[in-house]
Amino acid sequence: MADKLARSLHSPSGTRTSNSRFDPDNSGRPTTWDSFGIWDSRIDEPILLPSSIRYGKLIPKVSLFKVGYISQISQCKENEDRYQVSQMTNDILYFAVFDGHSSAQAADFCHKYMEQYIKEPVAKEDNREVVLTNVFLNVDKALAKHLHFSADGSVVDVCLCLSTAMVALLWDGIELVVASMGDSHAMLCRKGKALKLTVDHTPERKDEKERIRKNGGFVTWNSLGQPHVNGRLAMTPNIGDFDLKNAGVIAEPETKRISDSDVLAKIECACGFGGMVLQATWVAPATF
Repeated sequence: MADKLARSLHSPSGTRTSNSRFDPDNSGRPTTWDSFGIWDSRIDEPILLPSSIRYGKLIPKVSLFKVGYISQISQCKENEDRYQVSQMTNDILYFAVFDGHSSAQAADFCHKYMEQYIKEPVAKEDNREVVLTNVFLNVDKALAKHLHFSADGSVVDVCLCLSTAMVALLWDGIELVVASMGDSHAMLCRKGKALKLTVDHTPERKDEKERIRKNGGFVTWNSLGQPHVNGRLAMTPNIGDFDLKNAGVIAEPETKRISDSDVLAKIECACGFGGMVLQATWVAPATF
């Protein structure tokens, strides 16, 4: 298979080639991609050769130059949201959105350290969903220590410092693993229709409400009919908000794995109520 694919990637001398389409049989028809990246498109994209050989199919290389974002302050005085996009390793692309609440401390901490916490275990553990789950928990513990020993870590900072989060890792341009918590979510757009890949974590969910109550917390509704943990917190899991950990507020995310067989079209990652949207033109029939 590898030899056959390698030969197909070779263009004989004297044959005109084009960077905007892959046309090994000189048929004049653009290739239809069946993987993350480009799907039924003439967009100029190079081939990700190692992954293509490994999986026996053509996989376009994802360009970080085609990742876009928008961040709006909304009703807050300051923008407490953070995002990050990077080539974590030769095989992995890293995308993240962090939605700070009450302050930007937790979002800043996640922005600075989340990727570092992922790099080592992701190289050793095959179960990538387990990796992201453990990393979220470890980053939460590290934030607690950081606030405790920080020179300016006042009691108010420790109690109200929190962030929801959404992290997505793309392996070999063919496998996407998403971890999310709170109201930071990933959405897939297919043929003009939006579909949530993740489910928001609020006290209104039966499973979240039961965990809060089992741990001694309670759920109340404000005048707008919105549920809150102990009359204060609208998201049941998050990184930070340590004074509510004993009330069932956890830092464990929900995870989801998506392969190219799902034929995605476009994924958008949003923080909360339109606070931030991170979009990439790569995830094919999808993007992030």
